[in-house]
Amino acid sequence: MTNEERDIQRKLRVLQHAEKIGNTRKACRYFGIGRSSFYRWRDAYQKHGEAGLKNAKSIPKNEPRRVCRGLFCLSYAAKYDLSRAA
Repeated sequence: MTNEERDIQRKLRVLQHAEKIGNTRKACRYFGIGRSSFYRWRDAYQKHGEAGLKNAKSIPKNEPRRVCRGLFCLSYAAKYDLSRAA
């Protein structure tokens, strides 16, 4: 069983337990998850079935240092006209 399958099974257990006992708050507390996560999982499961419970890939973050470093190099080269240095 892969980690993805394990996560899906855990989410299903939470959803089934909440339905069985009829109390979302108690189910979330028992499993140690937030209610906002529960409702997000429930909505995804209702719309897409088990496929909706897959963890979404994270969006890559921009690396500001690279951008700043690049801009600094460009501004430094323009200031001192390094294009003729070679």
